[in-house]
Amino acid sequence: MRNRIVLLLVLLLLKFNLLFSQNIDTGCNRTVNFKEYSSLLPEGFCMPEGYWAVDIYEADVNKDEKQDRIIKYYKKNWNCGDTIFLSVYFSKNDSTYKFIKTFSNLYTPLIRESMDIPWILENCVMPDSVARYAWQNSMWLLFENGFIIVPFAVDLWTGYDFYFEYDKVRKNWYLTKQQEWFIPDGEYERKYAPDSKIDKVENGICIDDFRIKDYLRPW
Repeated sequence: MRNRIVLLLVLLLLKFNLLFSQNIDTGCNRTVNFKEYSSLLPEGFCMPEGYWAVDIYEADVNKDEKQDRIIKYYKKNWNCGDTIFLSVYFSKNDSTYKFIKTFSNLYTPLIRESMDIPWILENCVMPDSVARYAWQNSMWLLFENGFIIVPFAVDLWTGYDFYFEYDKVRKNWYLTKQQEWFIPDGEYERKYAPDSKIDKVENGICIDDFRIKDYLRPW
């Protein structure tokens, strides 16, 4: 009888702790734009208030043959020139994830009505700098086989795919390949010339040092 009472008290205490923990305000913002993403957010992932996760990718980006998690997020009510962030979590052997880093330099600034140049000039806080980005790359990045692939335009007509490859010794991504592409007049899709090839890059920059603005041309 005594053992039953003790067991009942333990169960009640566990239930109370569970209810209590569920109602604690942890201050951790894990807002998503699709409810299906909630279960994909790694433990410990938090964003500043006012932000939400808009895409979650699963890919091996560090060459260990495990599916890592990459979370893209930005302000829910974003304005011209705001930043897109990308957080990388490596998959561990126990099916949990380890936070590696957050990038703020891989995407072009967010711009409403991005093809409406008069709108940009009228509404952007820094029109000269923001309007230099001819095309947004917010939907272009790829993640596969140890690579973070960053396509970006340098003007209205041409651009590059930069292949940042994970280096297991230096524990970071470095530019090892690149490919040029173009956008024909009157079209909106990237094209590759028939003789276009992926060129090898020697002693490429670290992904942390990459800035799209360094490659922009007047247009």
